[in-house]
Amino acid sequence: MPESEESFQFPQSLLKQISECSMGFLLFTIDQDGKIVPFVDFPNEMTAKALNAYSQDFSKAFTEVEVENLVNFLSSFDDTDPEEFEEED
Repeated sequence: MPESEESFQFPQSLLKQISECSMGFLLFTIDQDGKIVPFVDFPNEMTAKALNAYSQDFSKAFTEVEVENLVNFLSSFDDTDPEEFEEED
């Protein structure tokens, strides 16, 4: 990714709009340096707990999908003839 002269800053106005039209949010972005940047808005403890629980469930589901994709990718090599990899003397 080409580096710009100025670092991108997530617009506070957009975060404010998200906050105005929701009961809270948890947002992750990745900046131009590849670092995770979290943004959160929890108006109360109940919302914080609900978003925390949901994000944990989502993370587990996402991990399961990633593992399944990896297994499917690796199993695509099962059709390979093992003799193809034998060393010649």
